[in-house]
Amino acid sequence: NLSQEEQNKLLDFANKHKLFNLRAMEVAMILNPEMQFAIVGSADGDFDRALQDTFEVFKSRKQFVYLPEFISINSALYDLIYSGSDRFGMPSWYEPGGLSNQESAGYGTPRHLTRRDGLLDGEIQVEGLRESFEEFNPVAWLVSLQKHSQFFKENKQQEKEMRYKAITQDNRWLNRARNYVELYRKLVGAEKIPELES
Repeated sequence: NLSQEEQNKLLDFANKHKLFNLRAMEVAMILNPEMQFAIVGSADGDFDRALQDTFEVFKSRKQFVYLPEFISINSALYDLIYSGSDRFGMPSWYEPGGLSNQESAGYGTPRHLTRRDGLLDGEIQVEGLRESFEEFNPVAWLVSLQKHSQFFKENKQQEKEMRYKAITQDNRWLNRARNYVELYRKLVGAEKIPELES
């Protein structure tokens, strides 16, 4: 539900840059000039070209960085990516809440995630916002991202609460693994595994 002013803004930008269509991330940056994205890690084929294209269009606005490389855990940039973001997003159709999502929560950074079964036990909710979005498509992603952006600007106390919940919840994979093994063990009626009891 874009206003006429927002639609005109998007059309003007697309015409100025001779773009046939706009990606959801580009729409977010056009409508929210203060919003910035850092995409870290390599993408394949068409995705890599799309991210390079987005970088070329938005580099003068300083809203978008694409680092198509592996960032070592020993790099200072690694810590900055997880701890220096207002939101960490790694939406995926397949991976509900991977290690990167857990690490960002461990740094106290709320996540913008696809709602999947493996995430449900660690998803953070506060009054007015939850971390995830339901449908995996660009429109649902953009609508949810806009909610996160508005929430961040307008709800400072709940934002602090969300960050506190992120950093204080148990983000270790070992306990999640134990819980899944124990659930499987109960389902199949197997004996307890002594190594997992400690």
